[in-house]
Amino acid sequence: MAKPQKPVVMVIADHARKVFSIEGPMYDDTRWTNAVADAIDSGMNINCSTAELSPAQAAAEYQQTYGYSQVPSGSIVSLKK
Repeated sequence: MAKPQKPVVMVIADHARKVFSIEGPMYDDTRWTNAVADAIDSGMNINCSTAELSPAQAAAEYQQTYGYSQVPSGSIVSLKK
């Protein structure tokens, strides 16, 4: 993915548990995208998307659209140190 000019937030959704987390804002989502890909490879039923919204706006929109509950940042997948 090309690096965005504006900061983005990433929504990571865990469909098995019906929860989502908001990561960011950030300019480069590469590390998060890699962490999500690793989690999917390990069998987790998750996906991610990015948006040029504030964390609060992204959370409200996702919750309204899908009805999932929000969990703390980093609780679905976390970045490798």
